[in-house]
Amino acid sequence: MKRLRDSIRKKRICDETTKLKLPLRSHRFDSIEEIQKNSLNELKAIPENVFQGAFEDWKNRWHVVVHAL
Repeated sequence: MKRLRDSIRKKRICDETTKLKLPLRSHRFDSIEEIQKNSLNELKAIPENVFQGAFEDWKNRWHVVVHAL
């Protein structure tokens, strides 16, 4: 079970989440609304096919975990 968890952790959507977080990390925002606005802009910048692919990968990993239990 530990090996399964470790392999799943390695396959996370790290690349996409890192791409999303980097522009937000380099700035200091004055308000929650400004954070929300900039976060939404970064999410909208992700191409739909990339998001769908990441979501499908997540679903596949989830099925592997469910079937391993």
